[in-house]
Amino acid sequence: MKRTLAHILLFLLLTLNAVFADIGEIKYSSELSSKFHSNPQINYLKSDKECLGYFGNAGCPGRARYVAIYSENMTHFTLNFIEYNYNSESLETIYGVSISDEFAKNLLSLLKNQIEGKIHNVTFGFDGISYEFGIRKGAIFDCAGVWTPKKDSIAYKMGRISNAKNETEVKFMLSRINDMLCSVPNNKFTSLKLSKDAILKLAEIYLLEIYGDKVLQQKPWIMTDNDDNYIVKGRLPPQFTLGGVAEIEIRKSDGKVVRYSHGK
Repeated sequence: MKRTLAHILLFLLLTLNAVFADIGEIKYSSELSSKFHSNPQINYLKSDKECLGYFGNAGCPGRARYVAIYSENMTHFTLNFIEYNYNSESLETIYGVSISDEFAKNLLSLLKNQIEGKIHNVTFGFDGISYEFGIRKGAIFDCAGVWTPKKDSIAYKMGRISNAKNETEVKFMLSRINDMLCSVPNNKFTSLKLSKDAILKLAEIYLLEIYGDKVLQQKPWIMTDNDDNYIVKGRLPPQFTLGGVAEIEIRKSDGKVVRYSHGK
């Protein structure tokens, strides 16, 4: 009976969230704007025909940093890390590393999708962090930018790519972005923005299905969160002095389980 009720509650919860998302929470996946102030040194990248796309922290003079995808005749891809050189007062490539075709195409696909969905009727101020992004379209670049994006936004994590110091950091940020994206028609994504109560109910349903009725002895649940996910953890029942508790991590954007575990 409990399992049947759990299925019904899960269905109702996800249905209601989907309805509310359709009403007001669906938005274009890009938060980038066509109205932004590009770093004047950016032609260093745009004039290089081997540069296919870039993630940039435009910053102020002397602070600009870029991570760019380069290709030699579309047969070999490299990731170039570019910084402002104080002596020459220009951007210079610090070093480059070979990357796989798949990794390069994933980065370029992210740039393409976000830049194509850029907003045209938004203006921003000059203060704060300024990120800019570009992707080659034939002989020209399509570009977009954003000022001081929210830390839980895709634009912010794209900006973090521009500050990466190595390939590993770029891969990590790309994985965080991919976790946030939920593909739906018209190149949009939905963020359910689940409440604390909704997450607790959802976590309990999942844990009940995974570990059975005994897991309910671990209530009340402990909940924390990070930029992307909620983490719900049980408490060791007072009658036990040894043993582990259940833990589950649920993605904020769509309520999907990222991981779950139970200590021993």
